[in-house]
Amino acid sequence: MVGECLHYAVSNAEMVRFEGLLGDEYFDVLDAWRKKMQHEEPVIGKETTRAYIQPPDRFTIEDLGWNRRIFVSTKGSRSAILWNPWQERALLLDQFQEDSWKNMVCLETARFGDDILWLAPGETNIMELNIAAEKIP
Repeated sequence: MVGECLHYAVSNAEMVRFEGLLGDEYFDVLDAWRKKMQHEEPVIGKETTRAYIQPPDRFTIEDLGWNRRIFVSTKGSRSAILWNPWQERALLLDQFQEDSWKNMVCLETARFGDDILWLAPGETNIMELNIAAEKIP
């Protein structure tokens, strides 16, 4: 079992915009894993745990408070996770201080559901995650 979780520092999670997930299907983990459609670009306004199915190979985190865009591109994965614990859940997590949930988002490549890959001993697989950032002009 391989797991990872990459948090991006942001100025304010509630003000961050995500681009590239519009029209994608996802499982809403906090709503009994119900399958839903992303009808508009997602925002963080409460505890969020979404598992996207077949997201694009590239998505963007736009942080207007810090005047930057973070580009996330993936290879070797057909799923992604968007997560923010919000206030209540953050209090239960050792790695979070009381209000640190406000300054982080997680948007990462993953493999779940039909995208799970089982490797036999000696087999290998490469899953890539590339991150780039630019200042918003």
